Amino acid sequence: MTRTVIPPPAAQSASIMAPRQGQLGESLAARPARSAWLWGGVALLVAIGVGARLAYLAWASGQPGFGWIDPDYYLAKVLAQPDPDGPHPLVQAIEYKHRGRLFHLPPLYAIYLFGAGLTPWALARAAAVGHAILFGAGVAAIYAIGANVHSRRAGILAAALMVLAPNSLHIAPIFLHEQVYVPLLLMAFAVLTWLLAGDRARGWWVVGGVVFGFAILTRSMPLYYLPFAAAGIVWSATHRPEAARQIAWLALGAAVVTLTYSIWLSAQVGRWIFIENHASISMTAYTQIIRTAPPSPIDESLALLTAFVERPAECLGTFGSFVRSNFRPAAHRWMELYVPSLTGTTRSLVFAYARVMTDAGFAFAVLLAPFGVILARRRLPSTILAMWPPLVVFLTALAAYGGPRYRFPFEVVLYVYFAVVLAGQWHRPSRRDVTVAALTSAVLLPLVW
Repeated sequence: MTRTVIPPPAAQSASIMAPRQGQLGESLAARPARSAWLWGGVALLVAIGVGARLAYLAWASGQPGFGWIDPDYYLAKVLAQPDPDGPHPLVQAIEYKHRGRLFHLPPLYAIYLFGAGLTPWALARAAAVGHAILFGAGVAAIYAIGANVHSRRAGILAAALMVLAPNSLHIAPIFLHEQVYVPLLLMAFAVLTWLLAGDRARGWWVVGGVVFGFAILTRSMPLYYLPFAAAGIVWSATHRPEAARQIAWLALGAAVVTLTYSIWLSAQVGRWIFIENHASISMTAYTQIIRTAPPSPIDESLALLTAFVERPAECLGTFGSFVRSNFRPAAHRWMELYVPSLTGTTRSLVFAYARVMTDAGFAFAVLLAPFGVILARRRLPSTILAMWPPLVVFLTALAAYGGPRYRFPFEVVLYVYFAVVLAGQWHRPSRRDVTVAALTSAVLLPLVW
């Protein structure tokens, strides 16, 4: 008969823990190596993003008839000789005349261009190179967002999707405020999701607000996002007074930046303007009112409400058409505008790439984003970030804007949720969450079909 010897408890613990300690030691030893590979991958994606932009810029500038594309006249106004009898040169650069009315655009892109003019190189080329560098910063920021919301793998995938998107290349010679706005926006979301993923000191909340403030000075739409984000953060907090204090520090950081500029601008023009007043420039599509001067926010809001009450079917139809235009396939238009000189096999290959990455990639990102929201490991940053895309779509359509250009600010966030789905190792959602995500995806399907 064989006798079974049972070791004492201490020996059992030692025998049980020994292999685990060995595995833990191996795991800890492997972490620096994995981190090095990880950061190497992020650096590589940043380098590819910046290098591809610069290579495309070099190619495009060598094409016959090349010229800088300046749809909003930012470049032209910065290059123009300022009127010595007029207001400050920055104020002159952000003035925008439309149908006899004088509007003021957000200032930070013009400030960026003035800064590019201080370099030893030609202003336009220096600014275009700066656009590429900022794009690289945006790639690093979207990695951080993916890592903060779900995992490092999701961050790498989101950064790769951003780099591979054709629209990351073709805007290289175009002077749009999105060149600065989107990287700043991604940096702001990177900081916010990092704040929500752990317990951070109040100073970091101020820093987050400052970054949002600079994004708002490039385009004011994040200003409308912050109250929703603040409400969501406080509502979901286990200790709401502490969450409210954190939000107050965030708001303080944003206010320092935005109010300082607004006070300066208002003193220059002789009336109060909070950042800009061009948001209503195209709302005549709804109100059908041609004004002689920019309306106040209250007047335009009342006119918009009146239009929807008096002509609901017409206004809802107009609103729907603008929403749809932000989701329509863009590959054909991209080819016509940005690579019209390509022919033969090269054109076919480039078009196929654009169809896959611009149209199919965006469609998958739209349809899978609702699932990415609920599958992300860190629910709070995922939920707060998810407020951004629908808000952008709503406000863009309400302002009567549409087209692929206006989806840049929310497209990059959809890539994050697409990356979450691709990354695996998900949070296990409830059946209710899955049902809501599936219904949301079904509602979105006609927009990208």
